[in-house]
Amino acid sequence: MKPYSLIVTACLVITLVAGILLLNQNQQARPLQVQDHTATRSVLLTASLDRVLFPAQCVWVTWQLEGIREVYLNGHGKVGQGAAESCTVGTPPTFRVVFQDGREVFYSLPVTQAYSTPIGLIALVAFVVGLGLLVGLLIGPRALLIVFVVVVFGPLLRAQVNLGQDYIDHDMFATVAMDDSRALPPHFLYHVSAIALFESHLSPTIENAGFVVMLLAYIVTALATYQLLHWLNHQRGTVKPISGYIWVAAVLALMLLGPISVLEDTFQPGQANAFLFANTYHNPTVNLLKPLAILLFFVILNMMQNPQRRLLFLTIAAATLTVLATLAKPNYTIAIAPAIFLVIVYSFLRPFRIPRIWLVAAVLVPAAVVLIWQFTFLYGAGHSSLVRGDNSSIIFAPFDYFITINKVTFGWLLLDLAASILFPALMYITYWRETRYNTALNLSWLVFLIALAQAYFFNENPDGSHGNLTWGTQIGLFILFAVSVEYFACKVAEVIRNRQSINWSLVASGIALSAHVVNRVVVLLSA
Repeated sequence: MKPYSLIVTACLVITLVAGILLLNQNQQARPLQVQDHTATRSVLLTASLDRVLFPAQCVWVTWQLEGIREVYLNGHGKVGQGAAESCTVGTPPTFRVVFQDGREVFYSLPVTQAYSTPIGLIALVAFVVGLGLLVGLLIGPRALLIVFVVVVFGPLLRAQVNLGQDYIDHDMFATVAMDDSRALPPHFLYHVSAIALFESHLSPTIENAGFVVMLLAYIVTALATYQLLHWLNHQRGTVKPISGYIWVAAVLALMLLGPISVLEDTFQPGQANAFLFANTYHNPTVNLLKPLAILLFFVILNMMQNPQRRLLFLTIAAATLTVLATLAKPNYTIAIAPAIFLVIVYSFLRPFRIPRIWLVAAVLVPAAVVLIWQFTFLYGAGHSSLVRGDNSSIIFAPFDYFITINKVTFGWLLLDLAASILFPALMYITYWRETRYNTALNLSWLVFLIALAQAYFFNENPDGSHGNLTWGTQIGLFILFAVSVEYFACKVAEVIRNRQSINWSLVASGIALSAHVVNRVVVLLSA
């Protein structure tokens, strides 16, 4: 038997055996019930299953309560009787009941996590790894990437939904908007997507619909990032293409990395900081923006580096993505539109061939139309929005969000910036003679710096504590990391293939990249 066939067969056997073990555990699951009855109160709680096989698996919970004043399921207020899905990660469904006399009692439905036992964990890991390798070998690296994204980020996103975070507000806007469209914010793409999924009866609750939208957004983010890395690698021409499985690992690392916060966590634990995050998991609108921004950046690069090819198609694609990205969240648009304008101006000063008119039609015109409407919707006189109060405005306020509101000193502001961008900065500086001519790196740096200037020098009034003008730095930083990682991988491959001596610039950059990933993973696991 050939090695390839042997590996495929082994993966198939592992997947089947692990799947049978998981199926057997699932068949042993039974409903469970908790009761507490006295002369003055009655508590009856049920769960559809007494065990879950994997993180983020949901169970149906029902409750019938009498003689109570308040009841909360996993921190969310409920009425005295009803049913809901509970998708807690790591903790069982928990009710907090306040009785008529003011006494509080916590009732926990003892749903066990089968994956917390050695056999359950081994079976789950074997099934996921076996399935991932199987689809990767039979279909390709993109299929493997999808499996890993679902496994890694499904529970992570489900936990964020359970914790509430920004999901509570946006899901509330979506719920109210089904009766009153004025509850929709001007960046309504997440809300209408969740509403559409819910009203199509594909999801039982608006929260679950939002979770599905988020998981799909993460899958598209992974595939779009993979395509960007793959395309940049092939654009080099003189370099042998890197294996797609390397890009799978790179994409997963990119979707997990964050600032190197260990220094501040050690000396200022629990204090406010000025870190810039390439990945945030708690905000649905910025998560939906990310795949659209990556695709928009990719299409613009195509237009700039291949100015004579498929311009009409690329212009329509870029204009569509500009509109969608702005309706998801406008922060990336208000960074990339000025960047494209500066690139066009620069092209008149230097021999830099780009399709100027097409870029104006693809980015600047649709961006201006949607942004003007959004600004008028939120800040215009006589607006009817329910999500913004009267007399709101954007003000010029240097470092207001970080220093004035969050009390971060200027020294820590600079240190936090360095800890947030160390890897891409090292790559750009140490290879300055080459990187200054790299269109993808220069454009990603320009967009990020414009977004950074907006975050540092402007704020909202009176809602300055929300930090809404900082979101552009996160998307810009993710794309900057992605382009820098592709450049780093190609440099490493070049050193290996040419059997060159140790390149200390690459070693330092590799250590920095590892620190960005490891530090963030440790923080996520300890949260």
